[in-house]
Amino acid sequence: MSLAVLVSGTGSILDAMVEAGLPVDLVVSDRPCTAITRAAGHDVEAIVVPPFVVW
Repeated sequence: MSLAVLVSGTGSILDAMVEAGLPVDLVVSDRPCTAITRAAGHDVEAIVVPPFVVW
C-alpha cells in the first residue's frame, strides 16, 4: 500500500505520519508551503498542482 497526502500548511501531520511508519510516497499541494519542504526532508516526492479554475 502507498499513500498520497494532500497538504496545505506546515506539514506537522505529514511528519507524524512518516515518523509513525506510514508508507507515504507522494505529497500534493495547490501552492508552495512548508509541508512540501518537509516532504523533501523525508525523501518523499512532492508536487505543487496549480489551482483548478472553473469557467
